[in-house]
Amino acid sequence: MTLQRPDWDPATLPPGMHPAMLPEEPPSGRNGRREGALMTVAAVVGAVVVLAGLLGFQQWRSDDEPVAAGTSDAAPDLDESEPEAETSAAGTDAEDTDTDIETDDGADRDADPVPDPIPDVEDSPDAAPSDSGSDVVPVACPAQYDQVICDAAAYVQQERGRPFKEFPTIELLDDAEFDQAVLSDFDEYQEDLVEDERVLKALGLIPTDLNLVEAFRSLLESGVLGFYDPETKRLVVRGGEFDLFGQSILVHELVHAFDDQWFDLNRPDYENDDQEYAFIAVVEGNASRLEDRWRDRLSPEDQATLNAQEFSSLSVDDLNRLRSLPEVIIQLQVSPYVDGQRYVERLEEVGGEDAIDDSLTVAPVSSEEILHEGNLFEDDLVIADLSVPPADGPTLSQGALGELMLQFWLGEQAAAGWGGDQYVVWDDGGRTCLTADLAADTATDLLEMETAIGRWQQGEPTLRSVTTVATADRTIVRATGCY
Repeated sequence: MTLQRPDWDPATLPPGMHPAMLPEEPPSGRNGRREGALMTVAAVVGAVVVLAGLLGFQQWRSDDEPVAAGTSDAAPDLDESEPEAETSAAGTDAEDTDTDIETDDGADRDADPVPDPIPDVEDSPDAAPSDSGSDVVPVACPAQYDQVICDAAAYVQQERGRPFKEFPTIELLDDAEFDQAVLSDFDEYQEDLVEDERVLKALGLIPTDLNLVEAFRSLLESGVLGFYDPETKRLVVRGGEFDLFGQSILVHELVHAFDDQWFDLNRPDYENDDQEYAFIAVVEGNASRLEDRWRDRLSPEDQATLNAQEFSSLSVDDLNRLRSLPEVIIQLQVSPYVDGQRYVERLEEVGGEDAIDDSLTVAPVSSEEILHEGNLFEDDLVIADLSVPPADGPTLSQGALGELMLQFWLGEQAAAGWGGDQYVVWDDGGRTCLTADLAADTATDLLEMETAIGRWQQGEPTLRSVTTVATADRTIVRATGCY
């Protein structure tokens, strides 16, 4: 899946941030990252696509602090009277529009003329070197496909240093067929969303009256334009010709198809939610890396055109739906794209495409590895092997929160010393509760974590508790929250 991002001045309006979605002021105490339970929904690339409506509206943050966000005079006006194309709020993972674009109200409008095909890597003097060079012979492109598709596939093969094993099948569906395909995929993951909802509510990160399933369903109905599902091998787009925005989406999805053929992206059995997130961060980070490289090779004029197409792809109703969601949900879904791309680019700098291939073959073990610049290899990390904490009622789910989720829960400083965790969600009769056991890297880190959880506990003292527990080899913090 790909990420919609109007690329105005990156210092003020980074990839992934739609001007209309800028918060009143930068969120405090968080670094735009998330992990763990919510990524159950995004565990498979096909499922991530389900969340496309969320993915385009997150600040691009530095490793240390939020980037100040601001609007740009270059941004086109958002006029409610102007029809908009249906697209992914995360745009890049979606496919683009056709010559006649059907809007939400059923009206048709003329799309921009189809631009020049995807730039040839060999002809781009500013192209960044890749391990592959230009000697890769692309697999033959079927005659029924538009040249734009063939060019996008050739670009991906050149950048990844080898051909597709076979040319991926690309389905161009009309609106009704596409919506049915997206919602069918979504139905498989409703149970995961319910589990995620319990975790977020118990931690106090979303309102207790929010129905996460319905919130995501409403976004899917207008927000997705394309997806790749590694379980079924379907690369599906809302059919038609491709403008520049559509081409960027196509590149992103073809990277997924390529990586799936060589490294198998269908990984249903992870040890915990945290490793699940880490793998998705590599998958989406790699596709975003090559999509951005393709965008960077466009002429300034084409980049401006692409930005305008991407900006106008969202309707006012789509934006209002996004604004109605808690910010944490948007940020949690954006992290694999933003933090994942940074991680993959660090891998590329150290070991080129081979290092990225290795990370796709054997996933990083946790969000900690993704988030910290020095953590490129899992052997550098020490994660406590904790048991699942006891539950005072029937168990509903269990897993690992990970450092990214702790950033949203406790703040970045307290989460930075994360040394491992396990949680259990359980039924307390009329309430749902979560108990988490948290380990820290050092005694100082443990004190910071305990202090932060203490502040969290004071927010709802009758529903939350915190204590320390001495085990055979360490002291841990145990927190319980109910709703």
